[in-house]
Amino acid sequence: MGQTPAPPSPEEHGRPAPLRPPALSIIVPVYNTAPFLRQCLDSLLAQSFKDLEIVVVDDGSTDDSPQILAGYAEAHDALTVIRKPNGGLADARNVGLAAARGDYVGFVDSDDHVSPVMFERMYGCATATDSDIVVCRMMGFDEVTGTECPYEEGPSSGFGADLRSSPFLLVTTSPSACNKIFRRSLFTERHLTFPVGISFEDLATTYSLFAHANRIEKLDEFLYFYRQGRGGSIMSTYGRHYEDLVRALEIMYDRFSADGLLETFREPILELALVQLILGRYADFFPYTPMRAKSAYVDSVFRHLDRHFPGWRHDRLVARVCTTWWRRAISTHPVLLKLYAALPARVALSLSRRLGMFWSGQTELAP
Repeated sequence: MGQTPAPPSPEEHGRPAPLRPPALSIIVPVYNTAPFLRQCLDSLLAQSFKDLEIVVVDDGSTDDSPQILAGYAEAHDALTVIRKPNGGLADARNVGLAAARGDYVGFVDSDDHVSPVMFERMYGCATATDSDIVVCRMMGFDEVTGTECPYEEGPSSGFGADLRSSPFLLVTTSPSACNKIFRRSLFTERHLTFPVGISFEDLATTYSLFAHANRIEKLDEFLYFYRQGRGGSIMSTYGRHYEDLVRALEIMYDRFSADGLLETFREPILELALVQLILGRYADFFPYTPMRAKSAYVDSVFRHLDRHFPGWRHDRLVARVCTTWWRRAISTHPVLLKLYAALPARVALSLSRRLGMFWSGQTELAP
């Protein structure tokens, strides 16, 4: 009996074979970042890891970004540009996620840049350890002042595990999506996306991905370089968006609750809330924001904590993270906190240093 002939390939039918999915998709949202865009894209195109696609989402830019992107797309097959009306960072990331084909996905903001070995190192770590998420260290930089600010991402001893085995990864690891890669199925299997219409979308999303990761690993290398002090960036205007911190945490709680995990991780989630809403705000929001906004914010925060964590003021965790008597007293009483917030910025910052009010833990505050 003769052998059964092999089915014809797609090329024999006159159509190209489907492209093999890349190992890694890098999603780059762009909105009016023309002065920094080339540096960002060049750092991605210079990657030592070549099995990747770069999905750039132009979120309705009105500067020279579309022209710059058109030139890069014409010159580089690995780079795809999607254009859409302006919808914000979360919306642009979600569009990129829908288009991504890689086994893993990463996110790079278009005013930042990365090490040329970033994705070789991170993907290599992910595959060697079969990890759903890999984290690297991130270096903040200010080109105007020349200053650098390292983000350490917590002690390495806490990594190499899932969240149940190491629950305080919720506190020691930053919510930023940009210095991490994620197995794409973490998004697709649970239909997770970034919430549109609020700031702090990373805070609402990253830890929900952590909750379902089989293993979270860390590389002790500075591979992501985060631009600080840029006029017009979210970080330069986020004083107007602090109310979204509460909304982002509410979304996170809803996601944990839907998965039956809220009580499992109650203690680290309470610590995360305290850090993001109060303890981490003595250096930025409380000194610099108009008093009317601060008063409304404090009321909102205490309503939030009382609703989700009844009796939180007397929780042993509060005594542990509020390492000075002053920090505990002011941080757990709205009237005292409002009085403290009413101090002139210079006085408040000086007093915060003397009284040990500044948060000194590992968590990077949500940008």
